[in-house]
Amino acid sequence: MAAYYPVSVQSLDEGVRLDCDLYIRHPRGELVLYLAREAPFGGMLRRDLRERSVKALWVRDADAPAFTHYVLSRMTATLADGQAPTTAKAAVAYEGVSFLVDRVFADPRAEIIGEMERGVKQTVDLALRESEAARTLMALTRHDAYTYNHSMNVSIFGVALALAVGPNTQWKHIVARGLFLHDIGKTRVPQAIINAPGKLMPEQWMIMKKHPEWGFELLQQANRTNPIILQIALQHHERNDGRGYPLGLPGSDISFEAKVCTISDVFDALTTDRSYRRAMPIYDGLRVMIDEMKREFDSDLFEAFVRLFAKRGGGRPPEATTTGV
Repeated sequence: MAAYYPVSVQSLDEGVRLDCDLYIRHPRGELVLYLAREAPFGGMLRRDLRERSVKALWVRDADAPAFTHYVLSRMTATLADGQAPTTAKAAVAYEGVSFLVDRVFADPRAEIIGEMERGVKQTVDLALRESEAARTLMALTRHDAYTYNHSMNVSIFGVALALAVGPNTQWKHIVARGLFLHDIGKTRVPQAIINAPGKLMPEQWMIMKKHPEWGFELLQQANRTNPIILQIALQHHERNDGRGYPLGLPGSDISFEAKVCTISDVFDALTTDRSYRRAMPIYDGLRVMIDEMKREFDSDLFEAFVRLFAKRGGGRPPEATTTGV
């Protein structure tokens, strides 16, 4: 279990008094107390952190429930505020769910999964009410090599796709829960493999490839028995051409919901920094998917995914249909 969790400085409202201590990372590496519980945050402290280029503080594991309460309360209040702009609401949702996902990856118990699901539900409801919220969330994704950022990004891109193609609100909520839990099996992968500085060795890769099955098991143990959620966890690395893992399923045997996750996963892998290569720009990543990977994806879903980027700016997205995808 993690000793500390990162807390985005942006998630701390002016004047808030938290029921937990906040810590800052010392230049030597250790965490030291920065703000004691019940002391107000804001003003001089925010300027101090900005001048020191500090973007995250830390909360102890023992205090994580108290900060989780703050996160969920903040999401509830902000997302229901009719005067708050969509961009501000989306930022609060992103910061809140990021913290909740970190907790799940550190401690995947049913209670903590349930807290994350509450945050996910509020985020999906926001995107259903305000059409620009999904695009704002996509713009907030962080493209570095941090494992949980990758899982967050995949989930957000997948939710945006599910919102675009989903048959009804209930389905969209279920798929969103499954997407944010799709990589939970990585909690069983040794940290030495998770944090490996380059491409994995064959023996490390064999362990990593077990995470879909481990995720399936963990979700069952946490009483998450909805078949859509379980299939997303188990099948999100399967491919339409049958060359995926862990089961090597053909496209006809892969769930529609897992195919949503697959497209998002590949896209984020291409557009995120790795220790052995730089991230591709968005449209370069889409072009690689079209030109080199088209047989791996459901064609209709992939075409809908490409259309998600049509209004993000920065160029015109490639046309999936012109390449025979």
